[in-house]
Amino acid sequence: MSFRYTVGMAKTHAHLFGVVFLLIGILGFVPAVAPNEMLLNIFHVNAAHNAVHLLTGIVALLAGMAGVGAYQRLSLKSLAWFMG
Repeated sequence: MSFRYTVGMAKTHAHLFGVVFLLIGILGFVPAVAPNEMLLNIFHVNAAHNAVHLLTGIVALLAGMAGVGAYQRLSLKSLAWFMG
């Protein structure tokens, strides 16, 4: 596995992770999608939870857009630690 392939995979995963979390955060604020604070009638959400999803999505997108190197690895590892 080449270095170029792993960097591309990390960026792709960070972008995908960021988009999904942004989407979840936005949908949590839509009353039709989250009636009675239940997102899709499965997950319990509130304004603080939605804000954390939005922030996490933004951080993941920024980490994916960061240049190759220590900053990107630190960003993604920090995000994984925070979520983990």
